[in-house]
Amino acid sequence: MASPRSFFDAQAQSNRSIGVLVGLLLVSLVVLLGGLYLIGLALQPEPVVERHRLEYRHNAAGEFETIFIDRFTGEVRTTTLPKEAPGAIPLVPGQSKPRVTITHVTPEAAPPQPRPFPRWDPFIFFWTAGLGAVVIAVTCRMRFKELSRGGGFLALSLGGKVVPRGTTDPKLRQFLNVVEEMALASAVPVPKCYVLEGDPGINAFAAGRKDDFALGVTRGALEQLTRDELQALVAHEFSLIDQDDMRRNLIIIGVLAGLLVVTKLGFYLLRQAIPATFSKEFHRAWFFVAVGAVAIGAGLVGAYFARVIQAAVARRRTLRADAAALQFTRYPGPLLAVLRKAAASASLVGERRPPRDRFEVESQSELDAAMYERMESQHLFFHSVPSDWDNVITTHPKLDQRITQLERMA
Repeated sequence: MASPRSFFDAQAQSNRSIGVLVGLLLVSLVVLLGGLYLIGLALQPEPVVERHRLEYRHNAAGEFETIFIDRFTGEVRTTTLPKEAPGAIPLVPGQSKPRVTITHVTPEAAPPQPRPFPRWDPFIFFWTAGLGAVVIAVTCRMRFKELSRGGGFLALSLGGKVVPRGTTDPKLRQFLNVVEEMALASAVPVPKCYVLEGDPGINAFAAGRKDDFALGVTRGALEQLTRDELQALVAHEFSLIDQDDMRRNLIIIGVLAGLLVVTKLGFYLLRQAIPATFSKEFHRAWFFVAVGAVAIGAGLVGAYFARVIQAAVARRRTLRADAAALQFTRYPGPLLAVLRKAAASASLVGERRPPRDRFEVESQSELDAAMYERMESQHLFFHSVPSDWDNVITTHPKLDQRITQLERMA
């Protein structure tokens, strides 16, 4: 059985780290808005001050004069073309030679000074960071409103199917029994239960609020795990509910949706430039390309930063949940077995289920759907599918690391 000291030490350390990382997630908002402002400053044209002025006139003698004035130095260069005598042949040497005189007057203007970068410009700040903040706030608000519909909404959006209470499927019946037992042990209401029928891997998720949440497992988990192992898997998810991680998950999802909306807007504008390119409205195409590129450039920086922090939060949360699950099972053996089975099957099922994350898709059509609708859901699951991004943006620690932690606590 896990040592109480090792469990509470791991829990306290993880709680402190999660608080810091959630704060850094808000910093990513500042990074995104600051990036928009700096790009706006960089794209603002320098003020143009006309340096030279040209005038034409006839003097009192009737001669034509061209006056070239340097407004910065005050130099006035006057070129006079002598008036030709009647019957004279033009351009004869010695005749019609222009006279040039140089005088000085008070300078009319000062040369423009180079503006420092970065600098404070309220107008640009309003139209970049200010407008971006409004768009992000509105998007977050809309996403939070969707998430307020409860865990069932999230579970259905992930492809889950409701498990009816009167089901005759023995695997589903066992799942319901385990959930009811764990709800009684943890003194929380029995959640709505869902199953991901199309996923042959071993995985589970908990979504929603503490007073209205949903718990789901994959069909692969029901088929491959024993009752004790399924209980350990459900205990892991209940430990997240008990620690009030549900609210934190919803915050991460909402903020991530707001950060991604800038990038989404950029890609939308680039797509609008394609039909304009083949029409006579080339000025529209250039506008869409320029604004879209700026939005994508700023949005990707903020979104990537947020993704890294989201992954770090989820990794800390997962390690803590592994330790907290032992409060319910009192023995790490079943959870270790679940982790080992998940590690053995994770690499085999990546192509046999719908992608849950934009880093698991290849085609552009799948990317458009997954990047903005399923990207934020990966951290809700028991584990993520291994990828080349494991060390940076995977939302879960490696299964070997989790196994080592449990073995050390055993």
